[in-house]
Amino acid sequence: RRLWLAPLLMMVWTNSHGGFLAGYCVLLAYLGLRSIEAISRIGRMADGLTLRFMQMGFVTGLATFINPYGLEFHRWLFLDLKAPRPEIVEWRSPDFFDPQNAPFLVLASLWLATLVISRKPKDFTQIVILGLLLWQSLVHLRHIAFFAIALGFWLPPHLESLLARFKISQPGDALDNSLSPPLRWLFRTGVAAACLACGGQLAWQSRQVQVEKTSYPVAAFDYIAQQRFTGRMVCTFNWAQYALAAFGPQSATEPGILVHVDGRCRTSYSQQMLDEHFDFVMGDVGPEMRYRGPDSGPFQPDKVLQTGQPDLVLISRQQLPSVTVMEAHQDSWVLLYQDSLAQLWGRATEYNNPASPQFVPPSRRQITEEPQFGLAAWPALPNYHRTLETDTRLVAEK
Repeated sequence: RRLWLAPLLMMVWTNSHGGFLAGYCVLLAYLGLRSIEAISRIGRMADGLTLRFMQMGFVTGLATFINPYGLEFHRWLFLDLKAPRPEIVEWRSPDFFDPQNAPFLVLASLWLATLVISRKPKDFTQIVILGLLLWQSLVHLRHIAFFAIALGFWLPPHLESLLARFKISQPGDALDNSLSPPLRWLFRTGVAAACLACGGQLAWQSRQVQVEKTSYPVAAFDYIAQQRFTGRMVCTFNWAQYALAAFGPQSATEPGILVHVDGRCRTSYSQQMLDEHFDFVMGDVGPEMRYRGPDSGPFQPDKVLQTGQPDLVLISRQQLPSVTVMEAHQDSWVLLYQDSLAQLWGRATEYNNPASPQFVPPSRRQITEEPQFGLAAWPALPNYHRTLETDTRLVAEK
């Protein structure tokens, strides 16, 4: 009966994140596999249970249409998911040489070991769903969370059986009581150390969220705010939503900076705009690194500098393709700011022309190799809008 709570859960999930689709697929797999089990055991006597499972799946599916866009949301989601997105890291397959993926490897290996060694009865539905989740985790990093959550519910009994097979513990006994005194001391010490480390890390993070200056252009943003820049900006993908928060107009009538593309991807931008951006930022890489739409025309890394006539370009120096493009266009773009992490370029006709109101003389340009390190307090936003409001008020008073 508790499965009837699934429609309520799915309604909330649909209005929270597109990942509800994966959750709905897991639910349908669970209901379908349990139906197969029931039919194989009791035949036609399982018709009532199978019918209820079908009703649960149908009503849960209907619940996903309770959203501001109705069926249009599902149509858009289908079109959005149909196109690959390898340029988004969490949609790539896991790199097993990356230490961050070590916990996933341990979990997967542990589960596979219990399939062979555990003497506990194996649950057909659990094995199939975990196998499907493992397959999806090997294809997309983002699905590892589903695999880990399911293991948290279904692995412990088989893990206990595995430990018993190696005489590390006895079935039904607490692990701590079944160990020899030296191993018990080592076990307790390890658990205490792990709790202290996790608790200390959580306490430190809870005290104040920090923004890493080695990854985000905090200093470059301060410069943009000091110079009171406005207009249209091409901003490297990973920083674009940070730029929107810092410089985006707070209303349609207020000044600010508009960005070309940000992390909302196809939610807000066409595939052609995304291809222009990634041509510029990532260069001509293969399909394993990025997807390029069939209607975007030939590869053209500088097209983003022409479409929409941007005024500013903010790039990461770690993304060499964009640095190469800007250096090749120094006749029409001028470098206004540089540190070890970021470069800010301005259109020469605006920022390098003494007759232009946006002209930035060399004395106000800040070109350095200053290393960026340390932390800034979240959200690390400069006083940009307050400065613009002050300027607007002074102009009005004059």
